[in-house]
Amino acid sequence: NQGVMSSSTTSNVLVSAGNSFSHNWSDFRNNSTFNPVIYWHTQGEDVPVTGLLNTYANPNAANSNICPDNFKDGDVMFVLSPTELNDLSNDYTSHKTTLVSLTSQLNASIDDGNTQAMVNTISTWSGTGKSLTSDLLATSPFLSRSSLEAVIERSDLLSDDQRHDILAANPVELRDESIFTYIENSVASLSASHMSSLKLVSQNFSSRTQLEGEISAKEATMTYLADKVLKSLVSDSTATDYVAIRTWLQKKGQIESELATVETYIAEKSFELATQYMNNIGATWNLSGSDLAKYNQFQLLKTLQMQLMTDDRTWAELDSTELVDLNNIAEADAGLPSAQAQGVLKFFYDYNFELDLDLGEAVSNSELGTSDLLESTQTSVAIYPNPARDLVSFRFGQPLKDDTTLKLININGKVIATFPLKVGDLELKMNTTDYPVGTYFYELTLDGNKEIGKIILMK
Repeated sequence: NQGVMSSSTTSNVLVSAGNSFSHNWSDFRNNSTFNPVIYWHTQGEDVPVTGLLNTYANPNAANSNICPDNFKDGDVMFVLSPTELNDLSNDYTSHKTTLVSLTSQLNASIDDGNTQAMVNTISTWSGTGKSLTSDLLATSPFLSRSSLEAVIERSDLLSDDQRHDILAANPVELRDESIFTYIENSVASLSASHMSSLKLVSQNFSSRTQLEGEISAKEATMTYLADKVLKSLVSDSTATDYVAIRTWLQKKGQIESELATVETYIAEKSFELATQYMNNIGATWNLSGSDLAKYNQFQLLKTLQMQLMTDDRTWAELDSTELVDLNNIAEADAGLPSAQAQGVLKFFYDYNFELDLDLGEAVSNSELGTSDLLESTQTSVAIYPNPARDLVSFRFGQPLKDDTTLKLININGKVIATFPLKVGDLELKMNTTDYPVGTYFYELTLDGNKEIGKIILMK
């Protein structure tokens, strides 16, 4: 019998797949009046209208069609089912509840819940040094850095041994090397033996260490869960739920998540919202150093991108001023924004950006034997950038020896584009602007060998 299988949707939406197994060749196109058997993966659904006589559903084969409601790459899950997404969401909420409780416990314990009051108490203490030491040791190991600095400054009341003992009872704060610099620069510094002792106890385990460790573990677990959900949402090439993506990005609470949220608004062409959100990042985050540099270059790049989209222009249509601006971003060493700018300049304008690589024990070609050299120059394909946004370059290790094709396949297994390649080609540049975000695969035959790889598109 000939079989015709309709593809099920590969996404986080459950859609049953109907299979028509025909009785003979003429029925392959459903042109005959023989009875086809309609198989349904899910029980209890209505038989579709097919326009054929005596169409029926075979109840004995209701579960014979095993079409996955999600897809894996080996052991890595790409697109999760609604049940799995719901379970992850519930897990996240449970960990969040525990995190809030642990954080409240920590905040209530540090300086007995009021750092300023504790600092004032230490600075104005009129009793004996012994009584102050006793009170502070009762709060330890939850004294804050500010309180310990106040202790260091009370050399008029506390002996060196007393100050040492209070500091030693709070090892978490001693893990910041700057506190030792503070002690050395204080009016009454501690002796070298006291300083050595404090450095030794800085790694001691305490109840605060345990509590902060539990908080860190919860935060790490929540980040893992958010990443897993985001990967599923982004990998779903059948639909892009930007609202859900933004919701989970916000749950991560990182500067990279904020920048990615701006990207989602741009992908929806909601430029006003993208600009407002982007400006809000600079206003609400206390950015400095590399984070500030990344944000500034990101803002310049995204502003340029939105202008191009508004003008209905592509990256290939930059004017001379815009080209200079983009090159400045590319050379700013600002992480992702610079990498994106370099990708555009490489793809559309053939700019070359050298990578500063530490090759370590690398051996030059002149030191290789003939067979090793031949092996090192075998035809291969390099893909960049990956993940990609608007463009992907396929660069071959050496000129192609045969005419061939490169196929782009979505996560459903459907070939959505085919690109011809000719003898002598060194590179293929693929514009991915019109493809939805998600995970794709490429299939390429080189020298009789089929190569299959993965590409991730992010707008």
